[in-house]
Amino acid sequence: MKQMYQIYHMEPALDGMDQARAMRKIRSILNSSSSIVKRGDKRGAVYEYSPGDAGDVETTGMVENEIIHLHLKNKGTFSLHSKAFKKLEEKYDINATTNALNNLLNQRILEIQPPDMTILTNRFWEHSSAIHRTSTSFTHSAAIGSRIKDLVKQLQDFNNGGKNTLPGTDIPLPEQPSRSTAIEVAVVLAARFLKDPIDMTIVE
Repeated sequence: MKQMYQIYHMEPALDGMDQARAMRKIRSILNSSSSIVKRGDKRGAVYEYSPGDAGDVETTGMVENEIIHLHLKNKGTFSLHSKAFKKLEEKYDINATTNALNNLLNQRILEIQPPDMTILTNRFWEHSSAIHRTSTSFTHSAAIGSRIKDLVKQLQDFNNGGKNTLPGTDIPLPEQPSRSTAIEVAVVLAARFLKDPIDMTIVE
Protein backbone atom coordinates (compact mmCIF):
# COMPACT_ATOMS: atom_id res chain seq x y z
CA MET A 1 0.00 0.00 0.00
CA LYS A 2 2.87 2.39 0.77
CA GLN A 3 4.40 1.65 -2.63
CA MET A 4 1.11 2.53 -4.32
CA TYR A 5 0.93 5.75 -2.33
CA GLN A 6 4.46 6.67 -3.44
CA ILE A 7 3.48 6.09 -7.07
CA TYR A 8 0.12 7.88 -7.04
CA HIS A 9 0.39 10.52 -4.29
CA MET A 10 0.67 13.33 -6.85
CA GLU A 11 -2.58 12.34 -8.56
CA PRO A 12 -5.39 14.97 -8.31
CA ALA A 13 -7.65 12.51 -6.43
CA LEU A 14 -5.11 12.39 -3.58
CA ASP A 15 -4.18 16.07 -3.67
CA GLY A 16 -3.75 17.61 -0.21
CA MET A 17 -4.10 14.30 1.65
CA ASP A 18 -1.58 13.08 4.18
CA GLN A 19 -0.21 9.56 3.71
CA ALA A 20 -2.61 7.80 6.10
CA ARG A 21 -5.71 9.35 4.54
CA ALA A 22 -4.46 8.76 0.99
CA MET A 23 -3.73 5.10 1.73
CA ARG A 24 -7.24 4.65 3.13
CA LYS A 25 -8.67 6.09 -0.09
CA ILE A 26 -6.49 3.83 -2.26
CA ARG A 27 -7.57 0.80 -0.19
CA SER A 28 -11.21 1.84 -0.55
CA ILE A 29 -10.86 2.05 -4.34
CA LEU A 30 -9.23 -1.39 -4.49
CA ASN A 31 -11.89 -2.86 -2.21
CA SER A 32 -14.67 -1.65 -4.48
CA SER A 33 -13.39 -3.64 -7.46
CA SER A 34 -14.58 -7.17 -8.18
CA SER A 35 -11.57 -7.68 -10.49
CA ILE A 36 -8.89 -7.21 -7.82
CA VAL A 37 -7.40 -10.14 -5.88
CA LYS A 38 -5.63 -9.64 -2.57
CA ARG A 39 -2.83 -12.09 -1.81
CA GLY A 40 -0.58 -12.47 1.22
CA ASP A 41 -0.69 -11.77 4.95
CA LYS A 42 -1.76 -8.58 6.68
CA ARG A 43 1.73 -7.14 6.46
CA GLY A 44 2.90 -7.33 2.89
CA ALA A 45 -0.42 -8.13 1.20
CA VAL A 46 -0.38 -7.61 -2.57
CA TYR A 47 -3.33 -6.47 -4.70
CA GLU A 48 -3.42 -8.05 -8.15
CA TYR A 49 -5.65 -7.30 -11.15
CA SER A 50 -7.01 -10.73 -12.06
CA PRO A 51 -10.64 -10.59 -13.25
CA GLY A 52 -10.55 -14.22 -14.43
CA ASP A 53 -10.21 -15.81 -11.01
CA ALA A 54 -11.07 -13.01 -8.57
CA GLY A 55 -14.44 -14.58 -7.74
CA ASP A 56 -13.03 -18.03 -6.98
CA VAL A 57 -10.18 -16.59 -4.92
CA GLU A 58 -12.58 -14.51 -2.86
CA THR A 59 -14.85 -17.51 -2.27
CA THR A 60 -11.83 -19.43 -0.96
CA GLY A 61 -11.08 -16.49 1.34
CA MET A 62 -14.64 -16.57 2.68
CA VAL A 63 -14.31 -20.28 3.48
CA GLU A 64 -10.91 -19.69 5.14
CA ASN A 65 -12.49 -17.10 7.42
CA GLU A 66 -15.36 -19.43 8.31
CA ILE A 67 -12.96 -22.28 9.12
CA ILE A 68 -10.94 -20.02 11.43
CA HIS A 69 -14.18 -18.78 13.01
CA LEU A 70 -15.23 -22.37 13.74
CA HIS A 71 -11.87 -22.98 15.44
CA LEU A 72 -12.23 -19.85 17.57
CA LYS A 73 -15.74 -20.91 18.65
CA ASN A 74 -14.32 -24.30 19.68
CA LYS A 75 -11.40 -22.99 21.79
CA GLY A 76 -8.87 -23.31 18.98
CA THR A 77 -9.48 -26.85 17.74
CA PHE A 78 -11.97 -28.34 15.29
CA SER A 79 -13.02 -31.74 13.95
CA LEU A 80 -13.00 -32.25 10.19
CA HIS A 81 -15.73 -34.87 10.64
CA SER A 82 -18.05 -32.55 12.53
CA LYS A 83 -21.54 -31.51 11.39
CA ALA A 84 -20.35 -27.90 11.18
CA PHE A 85 -17.64 -28.83 8.66
CA LYS A 86 -20.10 -30.84 6.55
CA LYS A 87 -22.45 -27.82 6.54
CA LEU A 88 -19.56 -25.73 5.26
CA GLU A 89 -19.02 -28.19 2.39
CA GLU A 90 -22.73 -28.04 1.58
CA LYS A 91 -22.77 -24.24 1.70
CA TYR A 92 -19.81 -23.65 -0.63
CA ASP A 93 -19.09 -27.10 -2.20
CA ILE A 94 -16.39 -29.64 -1.40
CA ASN A 95 -13.76 -28.19 -3.76
CA ALA A 96 -13.92 -24.68 -2.30
CA THR A 97 -13.80 -26.04 1.25
CA THR A 98 -10.90 -28.36 0.45
CA ASN A 99 -8.96 -25.53 -1.24
CA ALA A 100 -9.48 -23.25 1.75
CA LEU A 101 -8.45 -25.96 4.22
CA ASN A 102 -5.32 -26.78 2.19
CA ASN A 103 -4.42 -23.07 1.99
CA LEU A 104 -4.60 -22.77 5.77
CA LEU A 105 -2.54 -25.93 6.26
CA ASN A 106 0.07 -24.88 3.67
CA GLN A 107 0.41 -21.48 5.32
CA ARG A 108 0.78 -23.26 8.68
CA ILE A 109 -2.19 -21.35 10.06
CA LEU A 110 -3.67 -24.76 10.94
CA GLU A 111 -1.96 -27.98 11.92
CA ILE A 112 -3.34 -31.52 11.77
CA GLN A 113 -3.93 -33.14 15.14
CA PRO A 114 -4.60 -36.86 14.48
CA PRO A 115 -6.89 -38.52 13.87
CA ASP A 116 -9.29 -35.88 12.51
CA MET A 117 -8.69 -32.60 14.35
CA THR A 118 -7.08 -29.36 13.26
CA ILE A 119 -5.64 -26.78 15.63
CA LEU A 120 -4.86 -23.09 15.18
CA THR A 121 -1.24 -21.96 15.24
CA ASN A 122 -0.08 -18.48 16.22
CA ARG A 123 0.29 -17.66 12.51
CA PHE A 124 -3.46 -17.16 12.30
CA TRP A 125 -3.08 -13.72 13.93
CA GLU A 126 -1.32 -12.61 10.75
CA HIS A 127 -3.87 -14.22 8.44
CA SER A 128 -5.46 -12.00 5.83
CA SER A 129 -7.85 -13.83 3.56
CA ALA A 130 -8.62 -12.98 -0.05
CA ILE A 131 -11.72 -11.10 1.09
CA HIS A 132 -10.92 -7.42 0.78
CA ARG A 133 -14.34 -5.85 0.30
CA THR A 134 -14.89 -5.45 4.03
CA SER A 135 -14.04 -2.62 6.37
CA THR A 136 -12.15 -3.01 9.63
CA SER A 137 -12.08 0.68 10.44
CA PHE A 138 -12.88 1.63 14.01
CA THR A 139 -12.48 4.47 16.47
CA HIS A 140 -11.93 4.41 20.20
CA SER A 141 -11.49 6.84 23.05
CA ALA A 142 -8.12 7.88 24.45
CA ALA A 143 -8.84 5.82 27.56
CA ILE A 144 -9.45 2.69 25.52
CA GLY A 145 -6.30 3.48 23.55
CA SER A 146 -4.34 3.35 26.82
CA ARG A 147 -5.89 0.01 27.71
CA ILE A 148 -4.98 -1.37 24.28
CA LYS A 149 -1.38 -0.35 24.97
CA ASP A 150 -1.57 -2.11 28.35
CA LEU A 151 -2.98 -5.24 26.70
CA VAL A 152 -0.11 -5.35 24.20
CA LYS A 153 2.34 -5.44 27.12
CA GLN A 154 0.26 -8.06 28.98
CA LEU A 155 0.27 -10.30 25.93
CA GLN A 156 4.06 -10.01 25.70
CA ASP A 157 4.47 -11.03 29.36
CA PHE A 158 1.56 -13.46 29.79
CA ASN A 159 2.23 -17.09 30.63
CA ASN A 160 -0.80 -19.35 30.93
CA GLY A 161 0.67 -21.90 33.32
CA GLY A 162 3.48 -22.66 30.89
CA LYS A 163 1.11 -22.87 27.88
CA ASN A 164 1.36 -20.27 25.15
CA THR A 165 -2.41 -20.07 24.80
CA LEU A 166 -5.22 -17.74 25.80
CA PRO A 167 -6.89 -18.60 29.13
CA GLY A 168 -9.30 -21.54 29.00
CA THR A 169 -8.58 -22.30 25.34
CA ASP A 170 -6.10 -23.85 22.93
CA ILE A 171 -5.98 -20.60 20.95
CA PRO A 172 -2.28 -19.64 20.65
CA LEU A 173 -0.91 -16.33 21.84
CA PRO A 174 0.36 -13.97 19.11
CA GLU A 175 4.17 -14.02 18.87
CA GLN A 176 4.56 -10.29 18.31
CA PRO A 177 1.52 -8.50 19.74
CA SER A 178 0.56 -5.18 18.19
CA ARG A 179 -2.31 -2.78 18.80
CA SER A 180 -4.43 -4.38 16.08
CA THR A 181 -3.64 -7.88 17.36
CA ALA A 182 -4.51 -6.82 20.91
CA ILE A 183 -7.95 -5.69 19.71
CA GLU A 184 -8.49 -9.03 17.96
CA VAL A 185 -7.45 -10.92 21.13
CA ALA A 186 -9.87 -8.82 23.19
CA VAL A 187 -12.74 -9.62 20.82
CA VAL A 188 -11.94 -13.35 20.87
CA LEU A 189 -11.75 -13.43 24.67
CA ALA A 190 -14.90 -11.34 25.12
CA ALA A 191 -16.93 -13.57 22.79
CA ARG A 192 -15.62 -16.66 24.58
CA PHE A 193 -16.26 -15.24 28.04
CA LEU A 194 -19.80 -14.07 27.30
CA LYS A 195 -20.72 -17.46 25.85
CA ASP A 196 -19.14 -19.54 28.61
CA PRO A 197 -17.88 -17.50 31.60
CA ILE A 198 -14.56 -18.83 32.84
CA ASP A 199 -11.75 -17.58 35.05
CA MET A 200 -9.77 -15.31 32.76
CA THR A 201 -8.09 -13.13 35.36
CA ILE A 202 -4.79 -11.67 34.25
CA VAL A 203 -2.76 -10.01 37.01
CA GLU A 204 -1.91 -6.43 36.16
